[in-house]
Amino acid sequence: MLLQDIYVHPSTDLLGREVMEALSEVAPVRFVNCPKLAERNRNDVVLSLSGEEQALTEISKLGLRAFHVTNKNPGARSEAMGEAVRFGKSEQLDKLFRRRTIPHQVVANLTPVGMQANDEVLARYGEQPFWVRRQLANSAAHVVSAPLPKLADEERPFDYLNGYNFVQLLPLLHFLREVTVGMGWTRPPLRACFTFDDPNLHWSSYGFLSYRELIERAKQDRFHVAFATVPLDAWGPNGSTVDLFKENPGQISLLVHGNNHTREELGQARTPEGHLRLLAQSLRRVEKLEQATGLQVDRVMVPPHEALVDGALTALLSLGFEGVSLTPWSLRYWNPKREWPCTFGLESAELIDGGCPMLSRYKLTNACDGPIVMSAYLGAPIVLIEHHEAVAGGLDLLTRAASVINSLGDVQWCSTGQMMRSNYLTRRENGTLWVKPVAARVEFKVPQDVSSIALATKDAGDPDFLIVPKRRGIKSAEIPAVAGVPFRVGPGETVELVSSKLGKVDHRQVETADLLIAALSRRLLCETRDRLAALKPRPRRA
Repeated sequence: MLLQDIYVHPSTDLLGREVMEALSEVAPVRFVNCPKLAERNRNDVVLSLSGEEQALTEISKLGLRAFHVTNKNPGARSEAMGEAVRFGKSEQLDKLFRRRTIPHQVVANLTPVGMQANDEVLARYGEQPFWVRRQLANSAAHVVSAPLPKLADEERPFDYLNGYNFVQLLPLLHFLREVTVGMGWTRPPLRACFTFDDPNLHWSSYGFLSYRELIERAKQDRFHVAFATVPLDAWGPNGSTVDLFKENPGQISLLVHGNNHTREELGQARTPEGHLRLLAQSLRRVEKLEQATGLQVDRVMVPPHEALVDGALTALLSLGFEGVSLTPWSLRYWNPKREWPCTFGLESAELIDGGCPMLSRYKLTNACDGPIVMSAYLGAPIVLIEHHEAVAGGLDLLTRAASVINSLGDVQWCSTGQMMRSNYLTRRENGTLWVKPVAARVEFKVPQDVSSIALATKDAGDPDFLIVPKRRGIKSAEIPAVAGVPFRVGPGETVELVSSKLGKVDHRQVETADLLIAALSRRLLCETRDRLAALKPRPRRA
């Protein structure tokens, strides 16, 4: 794959190893030391980090394409909310950002760009312009006053490139994409869903969630809701509720929420066999629900209380769970000794422990524009999470968030299982489609002008994949995929790529965990509490 050289003046040391490696992974670039600008040729791409005005003057004379940072002194990161970021209307901005206002955390040591007459403001922090595009005598440059971050020991670039904190790295990533347009991998299409934890099928509602009302609103305002249901609740499905789910798969779906929903049940230290027994029981219960109702439950796990430790991940993948969904901060919190890669949080999913994918999810609020837009920009599915109490005052919260998401473009509202299977990157090379899975199982239709597919060259630790062609809906034999070696396919065929580690343990053959009376009692009490809460009079709106 072709890489664009980015000449860093005066040294790549000022960029930082973690930031440099992360940006090299998410953009087709190679950073090169550049102590002397005079050695560069016209139209070379320069990242200017000296902070000196003279560097811009020299860049202008030489006709270089440049990104220039005026401030070299980052402050400590804060999680307190600060000013909102207001993006301009410039055609130079990605359309995902144009004219948007997004809440942002406090940015220390931020000073405004010294404006010149021909500057076009791309973004402001509050009222301060911190990112402008400046027309120079012989070229143009992005000039930014937000200092590049200096990462603390436990930090990763994602801490400065997420929906709540992004002004220090987003302009640079945006510039790198601008100078590499048409190069590198094509990201997945926009995908989104809302997720509510805990609901079951015992009645036509759960707490403040009326399934019928929700479906009607989802059709009206175009969105999809995935319910993370507790396998212990698989008993007693209500017939009319089951029919609602069967008749409206475009609006509602199911995934798995733990097993017993006891506190931190997937966050506890267990033996490998202990994790297998717990999760095999979860699958048995899910299968029982599917057999009784004819519904499909996506094999995606939402850990109760977002507690998930390393040991559970291997068991999940081996039993056939295609991935997990939780907030990236929770995953780090519950695994404090793990060394996270520099790209943590920056891919369309996080591949953990031999290839178990994690879909990042974020809290559904009236101010969740940041996670929505940044997920879309990074090519990740947009997953927003809440519990039934969030809609005690009605469904306007969903309508408002759906409006923001739908304003991004052509969004595919779908279940988390569909998100997982569409999570792959592609690039074309003559008649070959190169595919890079970011999931344990992906499925796609071969484009008409493609005669072969090839799996991207593996990194150390990546899982092997099996190719499963489907002709007229019938699966062919699994064929081991050899990374970098094209495999002949027919245009219009459906192809699955399946991790060799997925579903290698039959849950029916695993000794079942004991049913704990305390767990059943606790779950019944929690459901009773949730249902009684919805019977209380709702506060009148002003």
